[in-house]
Amino acid sequence: MEKMKLEDWVKSILSNDEFMSDEELVEYFIEEGPMSREEAEKWVSKREFYLNNIVMDDGSVYKPKL
Repeated sequence: MEKMKLEDWVKSILSNDEFMSDEELVEYFIEEGPMSREEAEKWVSKREFYLNNIVMDDGSVYKPKL
């Protein structure tokens, strides 16, 4: 996978997958990424952020105007 495409793929999974455990995600990223265990663990450590926010392509967090 190309670097940018890999990052988009990881962010998409972190934003949407509520069912795999953190360890399962690490293993998935290592096998399918592919990436090192260190890289996979770094991404998984950001999981809560991506699950709880709408992150735009530029990395900013979407905040609706009320």
